[in-house]
Amino acid sequence: MVDSIVWKLGKEQFTISSKWAFDGESSKGLTGKFSTASLFVNGYAKAQKKKGLYFPHIEMKQDKKGGEIKGLEIQASLPRLDFGSSIFEVDESRLDPIYKKTIKCLEEVGIITSKEELERAVIKRADFCKNIIIPPYFGTAKQVIRRLEGFNYKQSSGFKHWENMDNEEGVKINFYNTSQGYVIYDKVSEIKSNGYTILEEQLKEAIKEGKLKSNIIRFELSFHKPATFEACLRKHLKAKNKHFTLRDILNNDLAKNILIEAFDKVYQPSFILTIALSEMKENELEDFLTSKNLPVRDQAFMQFWVNKAIKIGIQQALEELRSRTSSSSYNIYRKEINKTLEEFNKEEPIIGYVTSITGYLREEHKRFVVRNPRA
Repeated sequence: MVDSIVWKLGKEQFTISSKWAFDGESSKGLTGKFSTASLFVNGYAKAQKKKGLYFPHIEMKQDKKGGEIKGLEIQASLPRLDFGSSIFEVDESRLDPIYKKTIKCLEEVGIITSKEELERAVIKRADFCKNIIIPPYFGTAKQVIRRLEGFNYKQSSGFKHWENMDNEEGVKINFYNTSQGYVIYDKVSEIKSNGYTILEEQLKEAIKEGKLKSNIIRFELSFHKPATFEACLRKHLKAKNKHFTLRDILNNDLAKNILIEAFDKVYQPSFILTIALSEMKENELEDFLTSKNLPVRDQAFMQFWVNKAIKIGIQQALEELRSRTSSSSYNIYRKEINKTLEEFNKEEPIIGYVTSITGYLREEHKRFVVRNPRA
């Protein structure tokens, strides 16, 4: 799918009814002789953010400070613009809503354009991405990413952690060079750290209540240079276009092929990272107990004894428990362990599930299922 894009409109593609919102200013010198300048929406965008509303970065390009307006650039996260969060994904079926919402944002800051002009506007660059849901038997997104971090074939990789609002650790693997960046990260932790829209605040509450699990891994490829971006599109679309539009790039097969290529460059198809059946069962048990919202101490206790019962049998586990506790405590714990085992054993068995983490992730890249509220 496509997330962030930079739209480029020529001066003939829009009109300016007011510049009141363009209170930001920047300039850049080029080769010591020439300079470019721009005006951008600053205060209004910050005010919208405080209200929990996403607003794209809108910038007027000038030939020099105080000079003539030469064009307009719009940097937007399409899923956030359309749905309010990039936990969801967009495809070509969302073209009309994206055009409509972009036009509305532009009108709010005094820029008038039309759907027809946006349809022919050039995409300067775009980020391709995919959110993949991890089955509980693989563990959490963080656990899977930590495994992936130790097995890659790129020397220019980095391993980054960041703190989120609950002081829990998020994990991110970053591969980059001068023209591209490829990142793999825990999407739920990223929302907890950086989410601010109304929907993202609702998602944060769902995370706290255990309704949204930390089981989403995001794969994202970005292009630093327009020339590299356009060369990649020409290669995969087998086209000779000099420039591309939003309709050209909101193409599921295009995004799928680009992201599989990036994944294979890091995790070669011949490489298999597997997980043992016993570890799968432990991961499923942890996920099951976490969903019950037990206090940390109670969850640790139940995980230890239920896991022991799975490994050596319920009778042997209970005999060991009896030898280590009083009679009254034993009777209470025995009932709780038996009840938990009964509930857990009703869960779908893991026999026959995919045991290769990288194999599963690559197959999900190939399936490329669109995930949004209307899918």
